[in-house]
Amino acid sequence: TLGSVSVICTDKTGTITEGKMRVTSIITADSDIRYHGLSALPTNRKEYPDIFKALRIGILANDGFLSDSADKKKERVFVGDTTDIAFLLEGEKFGLSFESLGQVYHRVDSIPFSSENKYLASLNEHEGEFVVNIKGAPEKILEMSNHIDVQGKITKLTKEKKEYFQKKIYELAGQGLRVLAVGYKQHDGNK
Repeated sequence: TLGSVSVICTDKTGTITEGKMRVTSIITADSDIRYHGLSALPTNRKEYPDIFKALRIGILANDGFLSDSADKKKERVFVGDTTDIAFLLEGEKFGLSFESLGQVYHRVDSIPFSSENKYLASLNEHEGEFVVNIKGAPEKILEMSNHIDVQGKITKLTKEKKEYFQKKIYELAGQGLRVLAVGYKQHDGNK
């Protein structure tokens, strides 16, 4: 149906052709797991606590949801932004469903994603404590961050570690990937 074409754009990720996104890499302070490593990752959370924490944050700071289907034989249907759905689908592979996490980490409030903020945040309550989970543009999350969690130990985010993350961001973006960062912070529960 095209009269003439001077430029052909291809889609190596499948986003345009399939309308789907996938989590292909998770990078933490001490792990860099790419697609094949991620798909082979054991579901044992003790071996890779930071990977599972990043997935949990990405699922909680999320406006996607599982749609109820009248036909129980049909595939589960997620509704929402393709990026949110990618986190939900990846979490499901490792037993981190939005439904089960939502029962443990009750959503109290949220800030929806906007191009002005460049992030989505949720305030969740867990066993009487409140935590803000955030997912968004890596440069924005890095700008807002002063500390880093490495296997449960909170330390100062050094200039060197910030440069490490910036290098990884550029590397992934250079491959044509959508890059997001996640983070969390304890909160007193006041809005």
